[in-house]
Amino acid sequence: MVQLLLQEVDEHVVRGLARQAAEHGRSLDEEVREIPSRAVRVDRSRARALAAEFHARYPRREGPSGLDVLQNDRSR
Repeated sequence: MVQLLLQEVDEHVVRGLARQAAEHGRSLDEEVREIPSRAVRVDRSRARALAAEFHARYPRREGPSGLDVLQNDRSR
């Protein structure tokens, strides 16, 4: 595992993290490790909603797909 060093963190931030850690029943170290893990975790329901919004906004067009165009071009 990689170590990450945070420097010059405001005291009020550290106190807030310690309070949050206590509320979650974890150590300050565990709480600080959880925050970036949670930040990069994929929220599948949110991803599905964004995909549905994209497909509604940009409906499938008639005609060849981009892949078809590329394959046709490469076969020349």
